[in-house]
Amino acid sequence: MIRNPFRSRSVVISWLFSYILLLAIPIAITIISYIRAEDIVENELNHANRIMLEHSQLLMDTGLEDVNRFIYQIGINPKIRNLADAARTITVKDYSQVLKVRDDLLANRAVTGFVKEYYIYLPKSDRILTPSGMIDKIIFYQSNWETTAYKNDITYEEWARIIQGTYAGKYISIRSPEAEGQQTDILYTQGIPIVSSNPYAFVTVLLDSNRFYDSIRYMHELTKGWGLFLDSENQVLFSNLPFSYDISSEFNQYTEPTGSIEHVIGDKEYKISYIKSEKTDWKYVSVIPMEIYGQKVKDIRKISYIAILLCLFLGGIITALLTKRNYRSIRTLLERIQKKSSAVPANGMNEFKLIENIIQDTVEESRRIQLSQNKVLRSNFLAGLLKGKLQDREYIQKAMQSYQVSFQSDSFAVVLIYVKDYSKLFENDKSSPESQEKLVQLIISNIAEELAMQNNLGYVTEVDDTLACIINFIQSDSVEQEKDIMRIAEQAEYYLKNMFYIDCVISASSVHNSVIGLHAAYQEALDVMEYKIVTENNDIVAYMDTTVTSSAYNYPVKTEQFLINCIKAGDLDSAKRTIYEIFETNVLRMPPSIDLLRCFMFDLASTMLKTLPEISILTEGSFFQELDMVNRLMSVRNISDFRKEILAILTEICNYVQKNKKDKNAELIDKVTKYIQSNYFDMNMNVTTVADHFNLSACYLTKLFKEKTGEVLSNYITKVRIEESKKLLQSTDLTISDISCKTGYYNSNIYIRAFKKYEGITPGTYRKVSRQGSY
Repeated sequence: MIRNPFRSRSVVISWLFSYILLLAIPIAITIISYIRAEDIVENELNHANRIMLEHSQLLMDTGLEDVNRFIYQIGINPKIRNLADAARTITVKDYSQVLKVRDDLLANRAVTGFVKEYYIYLPKSDRILTPSGMIDKIIFYQSNWETTAYKNDITYEEWARIIQGTYAGKYISIRSPEAEGQQTDILYTQGIPIVSSNPYAFVTVLLDSNRFYDSIRYMHELTKGWGLFLDSENQVLFSNLPFSYDISSEFNQYTEPTGSIEHVIGDKEYKISYIKSEKTDWKYVSVIPMEIYGQKVKDIRKISYIAILLCLFLGGIITALLTKRNYRSIRTLLERIQKKSSAVPANGMNEFKLIENIIQDTVEESRRIQLSQNKVLRSNFLAGLLKGKLQDREYIQKAMQSYQVSFQSDSFAVVLIYVKDYSKLFENDKSSPESQEKLVQLIISNIAEELAMQNNLGYVTEVDDTLACIINFIQSDSVEQEKDIMRIAEQAEYYLKNMFYIDCVISASSVHNSVIGLHAAYQEALDVMEYKIVTENNDIVAYMDTTVTSSAYNYPVKTEQFLINCIKAGDLDSAKRTIYEIFETNVLRMPPSIDLLRCFMFDLASTMLKTLPEISILTEGSFFQELDMVNRLMSVRNISDFRKEILAILTEICNYVQKNKKDKNAELIDKVTKYIQSNYFDMNMNVTTVADHFNLSACYLTKLFKEKTGEVLSNYITKVRIEESKKLLQSTDLTISDISCKTGYYNSNIYIRAFKKYEGITPGTYRKVSRQGSY
């Protein structure tokens, strides 16, 4: 029956509505994005502008700090101080001093790129000191200022006030004779020394305007705006504005460290942003035309219109194509299903609902069939677990879900029931042997499962000629688990023999902690069962009652210490041989119990861990992190894997120790000598403190130092101190007491005795002889 795809309840209508709704989402997002575009663009431009301002601030603050350091270096020059103290009349000796100062100034010329030129005014002599020499103040002005374009901006009187410190600590903007437009240079005067209230000289620095221009040129390239630098009084120091405007008045009312305002200049609106430097109190200002913001919004509006039209056009085409293609598959599927099903669509039912009903009917029918077969399949599955035929854990998990087998824990045990005779139960019953056998199996299964389910979970299945009850323990107490095993076996035997007259033999395994372990549990119960039948012992016997284990393991302290010594020495062969002997003695010859075996494993792992601190000086922390010893040893599940992991770890450690032992010792000694040479002046430094610094014992470090250098560590410390004191004796006029303190001695007497021991003479004699050139 062909259905009309465009009827009101057809799935096609639902699809079309869904596709249209999905199509409306990007259109709505596009419209919202356009509405928010102006704010986004403004925020992005403000962010970019702020980054540029911070860049300019960082560049200029760094440069101005360099200028102050440059002036500070000049102020601490004692030669300049001597010239500043000279009288107005300059002597020949003063000129000799000028030549030396000139050399110093020439050496300082390249300290910072912000300094275009500089000179020093000496008030007492009323002269100017430059890297070229010393010159009269008036002559310097005439030759350096009056002949340049600076004379248009500054007179001699103003210039004199500047260099004499009237504006000390302030920046003065003057028009640059080499630049175009409004580009300016900046004069900066500072008295020296800087911290003095009564300076003996004044340094005047002419800052390079190109540095200022480069700082804000990138601002124009990025934002099409301009930049200004204002001083602490909001006076314009530097600007690349293409028009004249007194912007300083705008900032008198702003005290925040950052901010922005919108302002109309002429007939245009501008965005003015600033950031204040905490180091210089300068303000770094950007001026950006607001039309740039508007242009960005227009571009986004155009893109938004195009995006909406594309969404409508392409979305409509894709919606029609997808609806047609999807419905073709649904219609084909529906036609094929209806050929195999007698289901009739009800009124108001769309295609999906019809398919859902058909599938539900099919699933219900399949479930009924599966339930009828599930008992047999589950029995075969459980028998496969017991016989060890199923080892794939992933398959076991899937099969458990399919056969509705649920385990609450990983603790299992198996109880086997072998029926010897049940004839008394059917003395007056003439039914077939097959039906009698099925009834006996049913009785035993119900009793065993009911007893197991009292405290745990239980599943009964037939395996060969016996019935096996798989017990899955809910409680984790091993003692209670063993009691439950005995309770189930004893009560099952009592009910079967006394109430149903079924003669049987019952055996039980120990507890196993995995699904895969059910095979081992079955074998244990089977061994006990065979033992009982052969010996004709009718008492209930569990596997844990028949297992004989040793009561202790043999791993003395002497063997442990020998193993540790082998690892520390990197002796892999001896270490492996010791491990083999330990396992041979404790695992193969005298098998211990499970609990005792765990103790043995922990003890051996503890030995490996205790070795690490003793060899840590030879290794790097990254190696032991990659070794991951603890996790590797704790993740093994059996004694065989444990031994393999111990041997693997042992091999890695011994190989690494053997490889790095020599290099690490040499590197350690090098670090020790460098540490002593850098801290010889510490009065508390001795062999013990040096060893503590490197987390070593004093004895070990002394022995290692002697082996590598052939010298006693304490003698080496004294030797370094004596050598350093000899340098001070030759190059300084410090007293013997001061020198002893500077080289790590508590008092001069100890120092003199040590010096005389190594040099054969006293420190005073050594100073006298060395200065006479005889030593």
